[in-house]
Amino acid sequence: MSALISITLLRKAITAWTLGDKLNVADTIAGLSGSATFNPASLVDGAGETTTITVTDAELGDFALASAPYDLQGITVTAYVSASNTVAIRLQNETTSTINLASGTWRARVVKAV
Repeated sequence: MSALISITLLRKAITAWTLGDKLNVADTIAGLSGSATFNPASLVDGAGETTTITVTDAELGDFALASAPYDLQGITVTAYVSASNTVAIRLQNETTSTINLASGTWRARVVKAV
């Protein structure tokens, strides 16, 4: 499966190159990033919370990743570009326990879709 993904991405990159599109490999690989302090509320089982981080030049359709500053204790994290220049980070507790994560600096990275 990963070989197929690599071939597909390579094919898209070559297609972009042959069509004369500007392909900035450094930006494609390194991506864009941002960070923000986030102090999530205490989450009971089944509860969630969403915050946003500004990531300049992020666009709908780009790939997004989130990095937590601590052990998530079973909390699920989802990152996605929710609007131009904005990455949403969603925390969801499905652990059957109440979890209270501390305040910390969260980071988001965006990789431009090719």
